[in-house]
Amino acid sequence: MFGGGGGVIINEEIEALHARGVARIYSPQDGQTMGLQGMIDHMIEHTHRASDSVATRTADISTLFSAQQRTFDQSTHLYLGRLLSAIENNTLSKAERDRLQVQAEGLPEKAPVLGITGTGGSGKSSVTDELIRRLRLDQRDSVSVALLAIEYA
Repeated sequence: MFGGGGGVIINEEIEALHARGVARIYSPQDGQTMGLQGMIDHMIEHTHRASDSVATRTADISTLFSAQQRTFDQSTHLYLGRLLSAIENNTLSKAERDRLQVQAEGLPEKAPVLGITGTGGSGKSSVTDELIRRLRLDQRDSVSVALLAIEYA
């Protein structure tokens, strides 16, 4: 996971995020020294090394959809990230894709999906932060929220 570059994340928060496993939060200074292309190149290099070092997916897809576990915990975060990358990179076998499809169809409820778009600097991150904060507070952390953010240039 990568983020930052816009100057709204302070150094203490960057350190805390790195300590929790975020690969890199780019600071405004990184933007000045590396430039946008340098940050992009760093992310691509880092993710290629990480994906090359993972020879196999170790968790079972069914662990993400078990009836007993409707929330994600620290043990599933890494696997979920790898699974999403495998889907995006089209590296899942046909059997894995079929199995994932069957399990997803077996879920009893559909999750709402919210798309947030806008130009750079329009406040998408701030709105997203506030929505998740309010969901967590209003529901007393009784709901699970998955956030998948994709930025297209």
